[in-house]
Amino acid sequence: MVLYREGGETIYIRIPFDVIEGELDSAKAYLEFRTPFVIKHVVNTGLDWDGNSLLTTTGFNQFQAPLDKDGNITDKSRWEAAGEKEVDRIINSIGV
Repeated sequence: MVLYREGGETIYIRIPFDVIEGELDSAKAYLEFRTPFVIKHVVNTGLDWDGNSLLTTTGFNQFQAPLDKDGNITDKSRWEAAGEKEVDRIINSIGV
């Protein structure tokens, strides 16, 4: 889930999980959640003018590689608090 996005920077909360019973898309699936974490991706928001730009414009290569897939997060406590708030919201919405 996106916590923040501006320009080419996006901060996400990731909540990894395992399906322990049933199928993922089934309403009867049982999930086991693991420790959530906050990550930051930094992408190039400009046009890709390298040798692969033709592939990008024709749809064969839709996404550019991030400039920094594990970007430095400033004000970590702010994003930890925002992530905890979203986890609490999710837990409350599923009635755990």
